[in-house]
Amino acid sequence: MFDKTKRFFRETWVELSKVTWPSRREVVSSTMVILVMCLVMAVLIGAFDFGLSKLIDWILSWR
Repeated sequence: MFDKTKRFFRETWVELSKVTWPSRREVVSSTMVILVMCLVMAVLIGAFDFGLSKLIDWILSWR
């Protein structure tokens, strides 16, 4: 059992050494892109929701 655990951690360490980690600049720039896209989507969904709620209010008051 201990041999399997030891082998698992050794193989995990070898695989982690093969990973190409992003630089700080890449992480910051990717994070900014994600935050901007989240903001854009929030505004679009909010505007769509506002428009639909006004349309439904108008339809219901028209009856």
